[in-house]
Amino acid sequence: MVANHRCNEIKEDAYKHVEDKLKTLAQSSEKEIKDDFRDQVDSILSEATTQYTSNADGYKKEIQNNYKLELEKDVQHFLFPSFKEQVIMIKEATAKSYR
Repeated sequence: MVANHRCNEIKEDAYKHVEDKLKTLAQSSEKEIKDDFRDQVDSILSEATTQYTSNADGYKKEIQNNYKLELEKDVQHFLFPSFKEQVIMIKEATAKSYR
């Protein structure tokens, strides 16, 4: 019970740790094609999960892993609209190049 509560708090803290980077990437992704979008997402995910893992160490692995997966899903959910916008812009740019 305590492990669930604490791992959830650690997950929320890890998300807050990268929240500004998420917002910055989301905003810049709306304006232009980001050739390094995937690299930036991977970097943010890595930073968030490293932050989480280092602070959740010592709790039951099953509980720890469940909240780590939730953290990854939260980051991906936040960035999905940006990913979608990137696909649209790339599609439009590709279509223009063939006209």
